[in-house]
Amino acid sequence: FERRLYIKGKPGSELITVADAGILPRRLKPNSKATSENYTNSINRWGMRDRDYALEKAPGTYRIALLGGSYEMGSGINDGETYEQLIEELLNKQLPDGSEIKRIEILNFAVPGYHALQQVWLCEHEVFKFKPDMILYAAHSEDPRRLNGFFASLISNGVPLEYDFLKGIKVRSGAAQGQSRDEIRNRLQPHTEQILSWSCQQIVQQAQQQNARAVWFYLPATADSVNTAERSSMLKQAVDAGFETIVLKNPYGNAPRTMLQIGNGDTHPNAAGHKRIADALYPEISALLIKK
Repeated sequence: FERRLYIKGKPGSELITVADAGILPRRLKPNSKATSENYTNSINRWGMRDRDYALEKAPGTYRIALLGGSYEMGSGINDGETYEQLIEELLNKQLPDGSEIKRIEILNFAVPGYHALQQVWLCEHEVFKFKPDMILYAAHSEDPRRLNGFFASLISNGVPLEYDFLKGIKVRSGAAQGQSRDEIRNRLQPHTEQILSWSCQQIVQQAQQQNARAVWFYLPATADSVNTAERSSMLKQAVDAGFETIVLKNPYGNAPRTMLQIGNGDTHPNAAGHKRIADALYPEISALLIKK
């Protein structure tokens, strides 16, 4: 069944999703469009908030598959304002004459509420149908906390766990349906880093099997304080898994964070915030392509 997600503080804003089961709590409804007085949110035939790309990759095209959540999808901003689309436009404008790459496409697989486990599933079942040359995995501050909460919700709701590794974590932790949410989260806490490491390893392995580069990048949230220990731990997990890595320590510069947020209680980046992210990430991606 369909469901509409609303942006906090914006009664007229919505995103049409389709309920799913298992690891995926929801998907974006293909060929849907939600319009408010502030912005339009358009979903293509593949269930991506993006341009309508062909399934088959054209000759001379370099494809990047972006994995992420609400930041990457562009929660609360207009079509064409996401940092993903801004970077794609910049990369194509700067293609050198005579390059073997004639066009760069960034396919946006991001969905609000998706975490590491959903990205593993997407890589297994959806992403490589589009023959990407690079996987670009977006990691954020407080990802471990959010992952812990999501995995706890799976157990609390009795959702079948598709992977033997996750079933083993559930058994070893003693977490079980019927326990309080706090107890489940506390039991899972010692295993959260292990789950993140496993997820990174799975994504890299799938990329290698498909001859695609695997790139992990760290993007701090606009409202989160800097936790250097957490960032270092996440970076080590990515490196150990085999990712190439990018760390954006302060993509927002010295601007007041409230000026770069949607507002009214919603701390997602607004169009100006996405422009800052694009300006910080673009040269990093460009440098990786030169290294290709």
